[in-house]
Amino acid sequence: MFDEGVFAIPGADGQPIRCEVLFTYDCEANGRSYVVYTFGEDEQKQIGANRYETNEAGETTLLPIENERERDLLAHCFEELKEKLRAQQAEAEG
Repeated sequence: MFDEGVFAIPGADGQPIRCEVLFTYDCEANGRSYVVYTFGEDEQKQIGANRYETNEAGETTLLPIENERERDLLAHCFEELKEKLRAQQAEAEG
């Protein structure tokens, strides 16, 4: 589902909302998989995150983040990713 870097979720009006994958994360500590993505246009762009599961047929289901511990885990991963990107940019500029 995330191989192309984009996927769609249903909006409140039933219309699909285009989402762009920032990263996926397989957490060894809890055995769950997560996707962090952006959606919306320009100034209205937002960041979303969901847990996901893929069944034996290869179909992926998005699931809600269940608790604060999962939110904290993803926030930590996102901060690490931002720091790595800053370091890469500084190295390229420098």
